[in-house]
Amino acid sequence: MNQRGMTLLEVLIAAMISTLVLGSAFWLLSGAVDTDRRIARRTAWEQDYFVIAKRLRAELTGAFFSPRFADSFQGEAKRVSFFYPTGKGLAQVLWESREDGIYYRRREPGARDWREFKLSAHWQGSFSYLSGDGGWLNTWDSKEEKALPQMVRLDLTGRGSRRLSIALEGGRVMPY
Repeated sequence: MNQRGMTLLEVLIAAMISTLVLGSAFWLLSGAVDTDRRIARRTAWEQDYFVIAKRLRAELTGAFFSPRFADSFQGEAKRVSFFYPTGKGLAQVLWESREDGIYYRRREPGARDWREFKLSAHWQGSFSYLSGDGGWLNTWDSKEEKALPQMVRLDLTGRGSRRLSIALEGGRVMPY
C-alpha cells in the first residue's frame, strides 16, 4: 500500500474553502448582530412611547377644573401642570419636555417635595390644547379659560415623530 500525504495544492484548496465558509458565516453573524441592535433600539423607543402614552392618558383623563382652584390646569408648549384626585386627595403633576427627554414630576397630597422621573431620553415633545371653538392653542390657563381644554395633544419627536392626542372629559368640573 502506497500512502502519500496531501499535496500542497490540496491543502491550499482546503484552506480556501474553509476561509470562504468561515468568512460567509462571520458576515451572516455580524449582519444578524446589527439587526438585533437596531431592533433593540427601536423597541426601546416604542416602549418609551407606550409608557408616556399610558401614564399621560391615565392622569389627564382624571384632571379637573374647580373655580376654587382656578389655576388647576396650566399648559405651555413644553410643559403641562394639573391636579387630579387620588384616594388620598389631590396629586399635582408636571410633565415637561427638555432637550434631553421627557420628564415627569409628581407631588403627592400633603407632600412638600416633588418626585422627579425621567420617562424617556429618546423623545422630546410639545403640547397643544384644543379650545372650545375647535382651535389648537400653544398655552392654556384654566384661570383665564375657566375650563379644561377639550383635548391635549403631545407631538413627540426623536427618531421619527409620533402624535398622541388625549381627550379630556368635559364633565370633570368640580363645584368646590
